Amino acid sequence: MKVSLGLSQIERQRADLSLQLVELNDRLDDADSVSVSQVELNRKRDTELSKLRKLLDDIHVENEESTVGMRRKHSDTVAELNEQIEMLSKSKNK
Repeated sequence: MKVSLGLSQIERQRADLSLQLVELNDRLDDADSVSVSQVELNRKRDTELSKLRKLLDDIHVENEESTVGMRRKHSDTVAELNEQIEMLSKSKNK
């Protein structure tokens, strides 16, 4: 009787371990799915970040070009006004 009782306990433990193995495999599959999803999400975010960086760089270049143009126009206007002041001063002194 003790031998059959020992075998029964072993069979029960084996069944419990098999159940635990199935559960662990399910959890591993779930974790793998989450990992794959996270990798894909990270890939999409990296792509979006790259697009935003390029857009920011383009805007920065455009801003710099605009600033240079405005400074040039400002310098030209100041020079023109200085010439007018000089001409008015000369004509006033005559």
